[in-house]
Amino acid sequence: MRTVMLASAVFVLSAMLAGCTNPAEGPGFDSNQPDRLVSGAQVTIAEVTFDECAWNLARLYAAQAMYYGSHNCYAPDIESLYQLLGDTLTCPWTREWYEVAFCGPDSFWIPCPNYPLHPGAGPGYYPPMKDLYTCRSQMRSIASSEAMFYGRFNRYGTMQEMLDAGLGPYMTCPGCGYDYIIELGYQTYTLNCPMPQHPSHGSVVDGMFSWE
Repeated sequence: MRTVMLASAVFVLSAMLAGCTNPAEGPGFDSNQPDRLVSGAQVTIAEVTFDECAWNLARLYAAQAMYYGSHNCYAPDIESLYQLLGDTLTCPWTREWYEVAFCGPDSFWIPCPNYPLHPGAGPGYYPPMKDLYTCRSQMRSIASSEAMFYGRFNRYGTMQEMLDAGLGPYMTCPGCGYDYIIELGYQTYTLNCPMPQHPSHGSVVDGMFSWE
């Protein structure tokens, strides 16, 4: 059983890195209810911080699997998981601690303090992080385009200059729909996700990714 749970933890972490997660439809979740995170065309703070919260919960999910592998039971409190991770994770929206709301022999449930506006995690309920991974994948593509542009012109380019040179399609952040922000300097560039509130999906400075 411990081997299975440890393998599960590795699988979850691999899925997190690959962006292959299933919708977090935990207890009390109604998939048919209207989206409460969006008001017209305005992006709310709850929506902006959703992906980072989902990432935290995915880490806590993996920590529960590792805890089970060592103790043959799930951690009944969040402090045990924080100790295992060596990190005190909080919801990026309200900075509140997470909580192990339910813990049984074969299951657990860790909701964000702001559930259901933010996700929860438990066996079979993996937090969705589609926008986060899509945005970072797009920033990797833009960074590659910058490298190719530099190879041709011996300098970095704006987004429009790269498009005019036939390098890559036009892309916007999937979380907010805004254009990526490119700041050019002498032999240097900075690419920023344009999310209007903290936290954004990250940045790239001269090919170095903020999330690595």
